[in-house]
Amino acid sequence: MKYLAIVRGLNEPDNNTPSDEIWTRLIECEPDDLVEKEKEIKEYWSEDYPIGVVVVFIPLKVIKEGWAKGLTIW
Repeated sequence: MKYLAIVRGLNEPDNNTPSDEIWTRLIECEPDDLVEKEKEIKEYWSEDYPIGVVVVFIPLKVIKEGWAKGLTIW
């Protein structure tokens, strides 16, 4: 299955200050593998965002049907 992966870094330990950059990438994996894929993505970004990142996966079929909410900026 194909997904749009959305990543947003966190700049503060309390998670109230997210990065102003949002990264996206198309990925392909089985739904059962999303937890492992999220771990890989978080590890990939750990040097740039040592506090952590928020990762969202949106199935492409959802996007093809209309708008999909990716992130809520808090």
